[in-house]
Amino acid sequence: MFRAVSLALTLFVPGILHAYEMEDVKRIDFEVRDPDNRELFFAGTETITAEGPVTRKETWYYDLKKTEVQYENVVYQNQSLRVDSYRFKNPVTGEETDLVTQGDTMKIKYRPDSTQTYKDGTLTWEANAYHGKVFNNLILRNWESLRQGKPLKFELVLPSRFEALGFQIVYKNKRKVDGEDREIFALQPTSLIIRTLAPRMEFHYTSGAKPRIRQFTGPCTIPIQGKKDRMVDIIFSYPQT
Repeated sequence: MFRAVSLALTLFVPGILHAYEMEDVKRIDFEVRDPDNRELFFAGTETITAEGPVTRKETWYYDLKKTEVQYENVVYQNQSLRVDSYRFKNPVTGEETDLVTQGDTMKIKYRPDSTQTYKDGTLTWEANAYHGKVFNNLILRNWESLRQGKPLKFELVLPSRFEALGFQIVYKNKRKVDGEDREIFALQPTSLIIRTLAPRMEFHYTSGAKPRIRQFTGPCTIPIQGKKDRMVDIIFSYPQT
């Protein structure tokens, strides 16, 4: 039930806006690696483009042969972070998601793989519901309150399940990773029962006045060697543009 979470969030009130929301970042490169032996599974790029009152993020994932294995395209409102549209496609399995928001209604079209027909449905945008592609924005907007120990509670929109589930982001600690000081945040279901069944999901950020996301740990949305939901580290880097 949690595979759609990796590389989706919310909040009832955005809190104090962090002075730096990575507005100067237009491209992020990343590598998807095994958490234990660091084996490289996939690599990719995300571009961030401002389009007036909205922002578009496009994300491409490639295997080691440079073949595209996953694509995402999201457009969201800069002020509210509400998603206007979202497109997910896995050319290998045929899994696809299309979401378009009209008013307070999400119109969703989904199929789990190329052998199955599309399922259509709707879901209402609640005041405290957001899609996972705005996690980074919300963590930065609530940076100080999170670091002070105040959990960020929200309804996580899961288009492939046609539902939203209660989640929270909590601050864990500050520690050194790969020789770099990191601020660590955890993504957890708000339900204690579900939390015991959920995989570990963490976000690593650099410390300082301009924090940047450096790593996500959690289940992979792309099957790896035939296994779904395999735990991975997604390592982010920021090329000169």
